[in-house]
Amino acid sequence: MYYPVLIIGGGPAGAAAGIALQKAGVQTCIVDKAQFPRQKLCGGLVTRKTKDLLNSLIDDRAENEIWQEVSAGVHTQLKLYNRFELASSVTIGVPFDTVYRKVYDNYLVRYYQEKGGTLLDGNLPVSLDVEGKKLVLKSGEELNFDYLIAADGANSWVRHQVGLSIDKRLFCLEINVSRDDFNYEGIGIYFDVIGVGYAWVFPKNDCYCIGIGSTEKPKKDTKAIFGDFLQRIGVRNLEKYPFQGAFVPGGGFLKKPYYGDNVLFAGDAAGFADPLTGEGLYWSLYSGMQAAEAVLAQPDSVVRCYAVKCRPIQKNIRSVMRTRILFHKPLYQFWLKNVGAHPNFVRYFSDHQLSQYEGEGAVSELLKKVPRRYFQHFFQRR
Repeated sequence: MYYPVLIIGGGPAGAAAGIALQKAGVQTCIVDKAQFPRQKLCGGLVTRKTKDLLNSLIDDRAENEIWQEVSAGVHTQLKLYNRFELASSVTIGVPFDTVYRKVYDNYLVRYYQEKGGTLLDGNLPVSLDVEGKKLVLKSGEELNFDYLIAADGANSWVRHQVGLSIDKRLFCLEINVSRDDFNYEGIGIYFDVIGVGYAWVFPKNDCYCIGIGSTEKPKKDTKAIFGDFLQRIGVRNLEKYPFQGAFVPGGGFLKKPYYGDNVLFAGDAAGFADPLTGEGLYWSLYSGMQAAEAVLAQPDSVVRCYAVKCRPIQKNIRSVMRTRILFHKPLYQFWLKNVGAHPNFVRYFSDHQLSQYEGEGAVSELLKKVPRRYFQHFFQRR
């Protein structure tokens, strides 16, 4: 079987690449080891910029039609905690959506199939010959390709096959708690629970996604910290909810997001995620779409074209890494003690920085604007 472009991984990055290529008339195949619809560990918080990007990809359907199917709730209340003490509670102007990844990802791959794409889910790849442009599946099928887009997650099988590694990963634990066992309003972010990291509560239609994330090697037992956190916030019947864990990108990324002259890495497989907030859905969609554009725009130099298209992502990750100084205890204790008196600052950060993307300089501009905005709001207590 031959496809001009073969995609490994049917998550947002792989599906976005496949959809963009199918719409341009390029035949593709997505291979995924799981059977869709499948569960995926993810907080599932969606920013406005992510919605806009998905709307531009699925441009033959109205926004309300798309999000009526995939949204698991729309939220305007944002709470920030200094450990377990409420530091700020504000109504934001640009709402966040939450999604079930099982529904969200399935929607994308089904749309991909509607555009004529081939989905081989439940198929485990076992060998890859990059030079020979051949992938062999556990079923024995052989797939030939011109270009390969690796969108197979933070523990990318393709990356391991070609000998590429990524440092700086975040370890997350998560549970989904029934509304019968927990009561909560709004989105909650808890700082100073696990050092350089945070815990979250994201409400969805019939449950709450509760999780915690930190560096790959936390100083203390992450499971014990998470269990204590869940008890402190009042989750009942904890024995019903086994912890789920996974690594996600935490600032490490492939400086060259390609291998040879025909393999491109997208999404988590390339390390493309916000290392401060943990948001990965936006950069997954974005990098998948850019991989497709590179294939379409420069057939003689696809990898070089894709490298250029990935520079804004890399620049933003580097900029965000510099903001990690804000997570050192003296600094975040200072601003957490003051944000409650300055809700305008929290709204500004959420509405303008988390929900918008304005090109390469977005995070660099954030580093300039946020201190100025904070001290402006410092004298406007309301």
